[in-house]
Amino acid sequence: LYTYGFDVAGSCDCGFDWSAGIWYAEIDGPPAGFADEELDIYGEVSKDFGFGTIGLGFVRYIFPDDDNVDGADADTTELYLSYGTSAYGLDLGAIAYLDVDAFASNFYGELSVAYGHDFTENISGELGVNVGFFDDGYAQTTVTLGLSIAVSEEISVNPYIAYSDTGSDYDDFLGGIGSDNQLYGGVSVGFSF
Repeated sequence: LYTYGFDVAGSCDCGFDWSAGIWYAEIDGPPAGFADEELDIYGEVSKDFGFGTIGLGFVRYIFPDDDNVDGADADTTELYLSYGTSAYGLDLGAIAYLDVDAFASNFYGELSVAYGHDFTENISGELGVNVGFFDDGYAQTTVTLGLSIAVSEEISVNPYIAYSDTGSDYDDFLGGIGSDNQLYGGVSVGFSF
């Protein structure tokens, strides 16, 4: 598995922030019925209201080498509404996705909490927990532990490890394919300019 992405972000005089980007992944030997390439195109507009930040965005999912999964067109678009704030040293978030193409479940929501700590000037860590739901039940809980190591002002190295516990509703949704609980990890390299 390898991934890459490119993101741009900015703000306007009206007080809104914006971001956009692309993300690509190639999976070696995916489970039957799943695409081995995915390209995501996304964008968001957000505003900090003092009590928290509200964002509105979209994600377009494109599967270049596999235009169908179980006989349906796999490409799809989601719109989302997000909310994020900080309290007691924790970053709290909620996000709701609506699949406008209705390839999969029409709704997916996620609640998140994260705690970050700076160990040194160049090394920081974060522990995060995300709980996800479909419109018809519990999807999964993911716990992630990661580090961010600033190699220079422009380059960071980010190792992480995560455990995902998949709910029975998600298992039913996937038909039992590729839905086992998973322990995984990796390293990403970030470049900014």
